Amino acid sequence: MSARITISYETEQELRELTNILSPVMKKCKISKQNNGGYRKAYIELKNVLERNKVSESGRETEKI
Repeated sequence: MSARITISYETEQELRELTNILSPVMKKCKISKQNNGGYRKAYIELKNVLERNKVSESGRETEKI
């Protein structure tokens, strides 16, 4: 299972910094073509969220991969 994050940013530098932080878990990043207004949007998909941190029903972490 993967997760998707929508990011609003103003400058390319802001997006670059966020993608650098998220790069270990980032699968792909898609930049929206509609950049009207003061903010731009990017969509980031994270890879294998559940496989990285397996959590039991009680909420306790059981295994890290």
